[in-house]
Amino acid sequence: MTIDELLSQFRKSHFAVYKFVEQCPDEHWTQTLPDGERTVAAVAMHIARGYDLQINVIARLAAGQLPPESLERLDETNARHARRDAQATREQAIALLNAAAYRMEFALGKLTPEQLTQPVATPGDDEATLAQVIEATVLGHPRGHLEELQAATTPDDAG
Repeated sequence: MTIDELLSQFRKSHFAVYKFVEQCPDEHWTQTLPDGERTVAAVAMHIARGYDLQINVIARLAAGQLPPESLERLDETNARHARRDAQATREQAIALLNAAAYRMEFALGKLTPEQLTQPVATPGDDEATLAQVIEATVLGHPRGHLEELQAATTPDDAG
């Protein structure tokens, strides 16, 4: 994938998240998800905070370094944020999403084609290029959470 393609896919992904947050019915906004641990508001904030974490990871990987945090520490940080952001307002989520998306676009735009194709170190020692890591994290992370949010807030017509 080229830088322009990554940027285009990121914009589409971000817009889908933004649109969900903007249009989520008020009665669902602070609803706890089926996992019992997070609210819709907390997941929206998590997606935005994820952009900033991913910017740091991408920069480190592009420079030939390892990601900054262990998965255990990341889980602890996510749990702390989930508690803090459980009652975040829609306006807070939109502001954080848009500011973080702007920073992500800037970070992706600074990458070179050579950096995208270089192999990078991953936590599981899997072989991957920087572009593959970006596809899995920058694009995959918000999409996965958006699907989770949509499923949790869509009425079940089966019953």
